[in-house]
Amino acid sequence: MICIANIDGGYRALDNMCPHRGGALGQGVVDGRLIVCPWHGWQIDTESGRAVQDRNLGVRVYEVKIEGDEVLISDDQAG
Repeated sequence: MICIANIDGGYRALDNMCPHRGGALGQGVVDGRLIVCPWHGWQIDTESGRAVQDRNLGVRVYEVKIEGDEVLISDDQAG
């Protein structure tokens, strides 16, 4: 599954599973450019996909394109 986040009017897509304990990032909250996991509060940078608490852990980030009512996500990793 993919988590879609609205960051200051722009959209980011990343894997939905927190690298810490597998919480659903899509159920978390947005704090600036970070998504805060609802299970244990880990913060994931939506640009890099890296966890703030452990920069060696992270999730995959995808390119997002909006076309009308459709949200398109690239198979190629962003960045």
